[in-house]
Amino acid sequence: MTSPTDATRVALVGFGGSARGIHTPLIRSVDGLELVAAVARSPQSAARAKDAGILSVDSIEALREHGVDLAVIATPDGAHREDVEAALEVGYDVVVEKPLAGTLGEVERLVTMAADAGRHLIPFHNRRWDGDFLTVRLLLAEDRVGDPFRFASRLTRWSPTARAWWRDTPRPGQVDGKLGDIGSHLVDQALVLFGPVDEVYAEVRSIRGTDTANDDCFLALQHRGGVLTHLHLSAVSAARLPRFVLQGRRAAFTVFGDDPQMEALNTGRSPRDAGWGRRNVDTHGILSGDGEDERIPTLAGDWSDFYRGVLALRRGDAAPPVAVEDAVAGLAVLEAAQRSAEDRCVIRIAADEQH
Repeated sequence: MTSPTDATRVALVGFGGSARGIHTPLIRSVDGLELVAAVARSPQSAARAKDAGILSVDSIEALREHGVDLAVIATPDGAHREDVEAALEVGYDVVVEKPLAGTLGEVERLVTMAADAGRHLIPFHNRRWDGDFLTVRLLLAEDRVGDPFRFASRLTRWSPTARAWWRDTPRPGQVDGKLGDIGSHLVDQALVLFGPVDEVYAEVRSIRGTDTANDDCFLALQHRGGVLTHLHLSAVSAARLPRFVLQGRRAAFTVFGDDPQMEALNTGRSPRDAGWGRRNVDTHGILSGDGEDERIPTLAGDWSDFYRGVLALRRGDAAPPVAVEDAVAGLAVLEAAQRSAEDRCVIRIAADEQH
């Protein structure tokens, strides 16, 4: 635990696109966090860190000399387990990009390791702070749609040609491709909204070639509370479909488009800027039911709230912004989706797989 006046010294492990474009501006926007170093394992990454004004080292062990408190693992997915283990062994609290590891067994071992070390292990599920997702949560909390019974959620892109990089490279035996990438976000959001899942049906495939990781996926989740969730994640969808459709016994809510924060970060904006995370009025969602449709203002999203939560946790003021048990539950669903797609059947998840 740190004192309210102590800055938490943060190091990035990996300095690729996620570290540069997402974590660096988010960390720098939070008072009380100090970004002091990055583990850059290639000359190109080291040069980019230097351009960003960040000291670079070549290993997690080398961070010992720089008084680091918190390591943020932003390396390629297949390296997460090894890098989390190394950071815990050195003695850091750890934030880790999704998916936390490639298999449920690996995640459970990391959870045990962190507990034994007395360290925090925090999954980076930043899309809990998307404005449209916060709006859906508010509508449910205010009972604006009545009892929910069906929820559709999509994150799709149009990228018809695979790239020669790690995201499009299959990792046999692990949750990979779009299922592990975008699927981690969509499953996490569904579990936050509607709780544990009993059954999973999935279609997981690669449209761009058998030597490319999955790029077009559909998941149907039967939640224990009765809601049926449909998730669609794709790199090869040119269709303009709703981001969310929430249906209840009294009304439905529909919203198009994606949260604006990623685009804003890509253009060099900061979460400290005025109007951060706000959508244009013409992209706000519609609440439909008896009578006229109602335009519902989308709440402003702010991914840096995740890091404010991490700081509050380290100061002893709050629970983790994302519980590591939630990553366990999410990966159980993703692994069930893989088995469902392989066996072309519905997979039932035991209650003890979603802690």
